[in-house]
This record gives sequence, structure tokens and C-alpha cells, in this order.
Amino acid sequence: MPMFYLELTTGLRRGELLALLWTDSTLKEKCLIISKSVSRGKRELRVTEPKTKNSIRTVYIDDAAVRLLVEDRRNHPFSPTCFPLS
Repeated sequence: MPMFYLELTTGLRRGELLALLWTDSTLKEKCLIISKSVSRGKRELRVTEPKTKNSIRTVYIDDAAVRLLVEDRRNHPFSPTCFPLS
């Protein structure tokens, strides 16, 4: 699964991965823009801004990650999120 590959190879936190939208990716340039995170509230998941400015960043990914993301996109082509929760 691409999410676990990205977690291992980029050091992204799980909440950052779950908050990724396809609009946050530039696969031609092999990068992801990290600007939000998913956190658990009392009864729901919330998308929030990172706690610090340094957490907003661009992360470059390798060819294998790009290939995995492109293949996974075919499984849910209409979802705005990279890794749908349902």
C-alpha cells in the first residue's frame, strides 16, 4: 500500500498522510506539499493546520512512490483524498 511506503520512505506522520489531497501532489515534479494533518477529536476525525510553521513543507518522493500513487489512484479515481478512510 502506498501510504505505508510513503510513511517509511519520507518520515511523514500518519495524520499528514491521511490529510493528503491529490491537489497537494505534483507527481511530475515528484513532490508532496504537506500543509495539514488529520487528528482525532472526541467523536470524529478533524483536518487541522500543523502546530508549527516548520511542519508546512514540500517533501520529495522517489520513482517507486510515484508509481505506487499512480497505480493506487486507479482504485478510487473520484476521491479528492490520496488515502480515503472508507
